[in-house]
Amino acid sequence: MDFVVSDGPNLVSQAPTRLHWAPRDGAEAVRRALADEGIAHLAASAELNLDEAQRSPWSFVERLLGVRPELVERQTIRSLPDGRNFATGRMPAPFHTDSQCFFGVPPHVQLMLCVRAADEGGENRFVDGWHLAERLEQEEPALLERLFIRHRRIPFVFGDFFGPTISWRGESLIVTHAPRALPGDDLAPLVTAWLDRLPAFELRATAGEVLAIHNHRMLHGRR
Repeated sequence: MDFVVSDGPNLVSQAPTRLHWAPRDGAEAVRRALADEGIAHLAASAELNLDEAQRSPWSFVERLLGVRPELVERQTIRSLPDGRNFATGRMPAPFHTDSQCFFGVPPHVQLMLCVRAADEGGENRFVDGWHLAERLEQEEPALLERLFIRHRRIPFVFGDFFGPTISWRGESLIVTHAPRALPGDDLAPLVTAWLDRLPAFELRATAGEVLAIHNHRMLHGRR
């Protein structure tokens, strides 16, 4: 699924309005929200059928987005007493993308499905990576150029990403950023500082809700 930068994507700085997914036009509405705003917040409903998502994730993705996915990867996120990483721990997660690559391109879409909400805390946080590129073009073009041309080793739990921070891959403008940086990486703290300056928004999902995220564009984190 390709979302190409158009003349008019909205630079996102506030939480989107909840969508009510319906079989007739729900997939088109989700794709439109991803293309325009980078994120779709779907209200809980029987039509979403999260049981299908856990039992048959391929068919769930195809039904939700209206296209057959090339690859689906599922990961359970839950807090464990001795959890030491962002998938199992209670710690906050800094802004990042999920950048395990398939034929050189990170996942286009990330789906967050809330099976059970935390009693408190754990709010999802989002910031627009395309907004980062636009601000850098206006205020710090030299840094933007370095982010386009400097190949970096960017560490992720599933394996390191090698390439520029911002790049064109598969006809999509992709921003790649990890929650942690390697020692000696001088670009990572500059990117983090800029992300902290940009307008971000929070979403606290409730049980049964789904967040569809344009993973090439939106960086996500957690309180």
